[in-house]
Parts: sequence; C-alpha cells; structure tokens
Amino acid sequence: MKKKLNTWYDDLIWCPSQCYYYFMYDGEMYYIYLRWRHQDPWTAEIVKCDKNENKCQTGSPEYKSIKTLPFKDDELDKLKEYVVPRLEKFMAQWPTSDNIIDLKDWIIVYK
Repeated sequence: MKKKLNTWYDDLIWCPSQCYYYFMYDGEMYYIYLRWRHQDPWTAEIVKCDKNENKCQTGSPEYKSIKTLPFKDDELDKLKEYVVPRLEKFMAQWPTSDNIIDLKDWIIVYK
C-alpha cells in the first residue's frame, strides 16, 4: 500500500498503539512514529527512510527520539497537534542532535 504524505496512519490496538506520519524534508522521506505501550506517556520519534531501498520501517538506524510533553493514552490528538507544527524545528536539529531532539519549549500547558 502506497502511503500518502502528511497524513496520519493509526494502528490503535490496545497495546502497543502506533501512529505514523510520512513527510518530506530536504528531498528525503521521514516519518513521525508515535507509540504507546502499557503505560503513559506516548513516545515520539522521527525516522529517516532508506532512500536506496525506498522503504520506511521501524528499527531504522537513522532515528531520533523527540522529547515531548508527557501525553497520556487518551491524549493522542493533543500529541499530534503538538508534534506536526514543530516539524521544521525538529528537523533543524536533526544534523546536530545525538539521539534526542529537545525543543526546550515542551513546558507548554495544554488544556
């Protein structure tokens, strides 16, 4: 199945629940990977797709964890609303961050 860019794909079985959002940045394909396992919070990563094989998969050697607010299992929509508008900021840190992308603005309170 071919994936559309800038669209969320949700696999929301009870555990693990996973969501994917494919996007292009500087001519390369990436995806946001959200995961919830057994307990809060949701985790978030950005994964670079393998351009030689033209496929995206979890376990890619090129990924970065995103430090986000501690979203609970029932706050998935809030997490999505938090992550997507910050993609440019996350990707600006991609070349210089080791394993964690931290915007230092994650203390924002959502209501």
